[in-house]
Amino acid sequence: MRVAHAERRPCRLFLWSGPDQVIEHDLSLDPGGIASLLEFLALSFRGGNDEEGLFRRVLGRVREEAWSRADLLIVSDGEWPVPGEAVEAVKAARADLRFRVQGVLVGNASSPAMDAVCDAVARFRDWAAVVG
Repeated sequence: MRVAHAERRPCRLFLWSGPDQVIEHDLSLDPGGIASLLEFLALSFRGGNDEEGLFRRVLGRVREEAWSRADLLIVSDGEWPVPGEAVEAVKAARADLRFRVQGVLVGNASSPAMDAVCDAVARFRDWAAVVG
């Protein structure tokens, strides 16, 4: 978020779960933006995975002018299937748009899905290791 702000780029969060369960949130560093972020972080879904749908949505956004310089950061436990079509779509976006995908894997030693779509993955045993 700080890099995006310094480069005068917008920053957006996606919270996702099963099909049609995606909430988008624009981040800002003003006091209202921080309060709004805290409300967003309290949201959750109750299970399910639709990474293909998420990647379609994100890749659609980065093809818009306002998001053409966007990168994607995925924070996950990595417990989802390798998204076949999404892998090819991410590769195409990397080539066409200089799009990058970074991952933060929390709680698992490995994730074939994260390895398939991310340029790099930082691995943390648990949240305590992230903040400690």
